[in-house]
Amino acid sequence: MADSEREAPSACKRLKQDTIFEKFKTDFKDLGRLKSAYKSLCFDRRNPLIAQEIISCNAATGYGISFSRASCETRPYTQEIYPFGSIFTDGIELLNDFFTKTDYVPDNMTFRLLLAKLIHFLMDEKSHAAIRKIQRTDVSETELMIILAEHFFSRLSLSNTYSMDHFAKYKGNLLCKCGSCKPESLAANFDDTSIGNRDCWHGSLDILLGSTESFIHVASVEEELSPGEIAPFEVKLKNVEERRFRSQTLAQVIAFSFLQKASHPSLENFLIPCMAATKKELKIYFYDCKYDILLESRGIPLLVEIPGSNSQPLNFEAIIAAWLVLNYKYLCSGPFDSLLKAPKANFFKHAEPCLEIYEKELLYQHVGEQTTILDYGFLDITKPKFVWPSNLSCKPVDSENEY
Repeated sequence: MADSEREAPSACKRLKQDTIFEKFKTDFKDLGRLKSAYKSLCFDRRNPLIAQEIISCNAATGYGISFSRASCETRPYTQEIYPFGSIFTDGIELLNDFFTKTDYVPDNMTFRLLLAKLIHFLMDEKSHAAIRKIQRTDVSETELMIILAEHFFSRLSLSNTYSMDHFAKYKGNLLCKCGSCKPESLAANFDDTSIGNRDCWHGSLDILLGSTESFIHVASVEEELSPGEIAPFEVKLKNVEERRFRSQTLAQVIAFSFLQKASHPSLENFLIPCMAATKKELKIYFYDCKYDILLESRGIPLLVEIPGSNSQPLNFEAIIAAWLVLNYKYLCSGPFDSLLKAPKANFFKHAEPCLEIYEKELLYQHVGEQTTILDYGFLDITKPKFVWPSNLSCKPVDSENEY
């Protein structure tokens, strides 16, 4: 079959997608706030990515370390910061066309499907209500995994199937807080999500989208970000649980990047993301195991306060960020020149005795669990220079003066 025939959508599927686009244009009432959120997330210096240097970690102790006992202490490089959209220029171009061109519908079938997923979720008030509901009630980690996987992440990902850590189903109630999901259907989504190698970092991922497409680390703890401008700010880790959560997330995203490179060597880039999620916010990490680049975002709240209103709608910045990250294989453009010239994370140095294991011997599923001692650190961030990729065609002309 010719490539053009293989990529062409069926008449039925194309009609269904066109209906979604048309319905969005007529029924969506909050386009102004959506456009503002898109610009703020992708271009605003208040939503930066900060490059990190690893100071110490237990990635190569000579014996296996489970993710739950991982130690990964970092410090930020503060000379430059990078807008969130700078590594998603493909996704930014798609969104920019959608927001600026009348009656725009992508010709590319994959982009059409991706945009349809985003639009459908933006109009999915039942899922929005389910996510808002958990803000008002106490939820276990398992319950939080279920509602975020079923009503948020899988709705935005092109790979809408998902698996959850099968150990989690023994730790909490399998009922979804939305009140509509059937326990038996949710139980079927629990599976072996372990990755790594018994001789280095390894363990289970909380939520795995598709067939090792992307993953999410979920916890009930919160990270508190100090208010004010980007310079200065610091991440305050309030207790041991939060410190463990951050180290575990960093270990997972580093191991996952190596696993993706070994499993999918044809990927255009290996800047692989991970979302850390609580019931209040998302924080996003990226690691590139080819260029040894480690990035961290600020926390992005799931809900926003509307002045003069009692309602708390979902934060469009969080929705767009999750959509970009979950579909990074299609929307992430990878590290650009300035980012490639930034100082490295130095994981290669810290993991040197076991580096070949990370590069060639990581596994998916059937990986054992072990434990070790914890070690944690704090961050201190000073005023940075704001850096744009030179190839971002839709960069605002007055961006340097606007913020």
